[in-house]
Amino acid sequence: PPPSPPPPQAGTTPEERASLRCFLAPPLGMRDAFRQVHGRAAGQYTYWSQRARARPANRGLRIDYFLLASGVPPAAVVDVQHLQEMHGSDHCPILLELDLARL
Repeated sequence: PPPSPPPPQAGTTPEERASLRCFLAPPLGMRDAFRQVHGRAAGQYTYWSQRARARPANRGLRIDYFLLASGVPPAAVVDVQHLQEMHGSDHCPILLELDLARL
């Protein structure tokens, strides 16, 4: 028999994607803060496999998010950053800056 395809990578399974869509769709209608600020910016990952030594080549996944409630005005989001230069884990920290006066 032909070899089985490799299992989906964590964070990319159909079940995980469907679960995330539940937060983004009505009735919750949450928003991905990074996409709101940076659109479809390329190479912006928050996880790299240590086993595959993927970080130096920036072959990763974006699996860490700040999701904003639908009531948060877009103008309240000042910036969102993936702090990729900070090492110590297979994930990098993400930073969300809000203008609290606009909430």
